Amino acid sequence: RFSEKDAIAPHQSDKVPVLIDGETSVADSWAIANYLEDTYPDRPSLFGGEGGRAMGRMLNWWGDTVVLGGIFP
Repeated sequence: RFSEKDAIAPHQSDKVPVLIDGETSVADSWAIANYLEDTYPDRPSLFGGEGGRAMGRMLNWWGDTVVLGGIFP
C-alpha cells in the first residue's frame, strides 16, 4: 500500500511506484517505462519508437511541471 513506506524503503524510494524486477528496483513511473523499454526490447514497445519516447518525455515533463505545479503550488 502507498502508506507502507517501510516496504519500499530498501529500494531507495519513499514514493510509489517502484518496480522490482529480480535484483533490480526502479522508482518513478517515467524511469520504469524507460527501464522496461530498454531491458525488454523483444516485448511490445511502450513508445513505438524514439519519436514516441520523445513525445512521452514531453508529456511527462508537462505533467510534472504544469499539472502537478498547478495542483501543489
